[in-house]
Amino acid sequence: MEFEQDGIIGESRSFQKDNLSLGWHNITLEVTNASGSSQFAYAEIGIAEPWVCGKVNPRPKYYPPDSPCRDIWPNATEQCQEVEVCHPDLDWIVAESVDCCDGSPLPGRACSDACNRSGGNRKKCRGIYLINSFGPDARYMKGYALFKACCSGYPECTRMCSSSSVSGKRIFMDGYNENVSNLSCRPEESGVNAWHSDTNMSENSATIGLLPTHATVNILQTGVCSDYSAALTTMLRKAGYNRSEAFMTTSSAFDLPLVGDHPGHAFNLVLLPGDDKYHIVDTTGNGDGINLGGVPGYFRFTGCFMGMPSHTRIMDWWMGYCKMIAQHSSNDAGYYKTPEQGRICGCSQG
Repeated sequence: MEFEQDGIIGESRSFQKDNLSLGWHNITLEVTNASGSSQFAYAEIGIAEPWVCGKVNPRPKYYPPDSPCRDIWPNATEQCQEVEVCHPDLDWIVAESVDCCDGSPLPGRACSDACNRSGGNRKKCRGIYLINSFGPDARYMKGYALFKACCSGYPECTRMCSSSSVSGKRIFMDGYNENVSNLSCRPEESGVNAWHSDTNMSENSATIGLLPTHATVNILQTGVCSDYSAALTTMLRKAGYNRSEAFMTTSSAFDLPLVGDHPGHAFNLVLLPGDDKYHIVDTTGNGDGINLGGVPGYFRFTGCFMGMPSHTRIMDWWMGYCKMIAQHSSNDAGYYKTPEQGRICGCSQG
């Protein structure tokens, strides 16, 4: 058996190695029979410091070795709740991506498309599968949570809905699961501080701001752009993407047709294995996800038109991913300078 970083670790039926290098390892197992012919099997393993996710019980099966996170909601740092890489209840999604990319077909186009576009690279396959599944395949999150924008008084509600229809602050909560319908609205609360209970939804506020990822994905199963961005970053990090390969990022303000000025947009930057440029990825509202040849074609947005939900594709040329991208991006490990446009696919001709 051979590890990519540590060479041959054993050549017998059984062996033990307790001092592997920190980080991700690609493992090759070669089995040779009496006639001299060999068969190979492959696997990946991450070696982390013992304190990584060390305060979580049970400890998750999947987590990034290069994460500074030790705990989950409600005791983790704010960033480790927003990008909740240590939460064991999110492992099932990574497990589905592993099954898909190891040859177990899953329903929908997400798996078949990932396998077809990954060239046999399992890490790339997992990444594309997760992007597809949060994006156009709508496997883990669905729709655009306009009710969060309404609760916080964002323009997509207040500018086009009558003041009377917004005053209740529960507008457009229909059509989602029961957990969503039972949320409260307290605009003074935001982010992880707005989430108080996994069981009593009335204790939680539906305001704009990043809730703990497990709550967004497993409980509410919907969100606005920032929620989709954080959820995908969390799952990519758990699925083997290091701290320099999966980011949340944002754009500056832009104009939307009919709605007008919008305060900005959140999406992802992802470096797939074998690529030398990052991809802009946008799964918001189960949008386009990834375009391997350039920027995503659109994301899906729900606004208010004549007092009713208006579902719209926001095309890339309306909001300009490249020209308005923020100077900094982030994940559970911290904040980073956004890659230069020459290193982002679709943002430069070079």
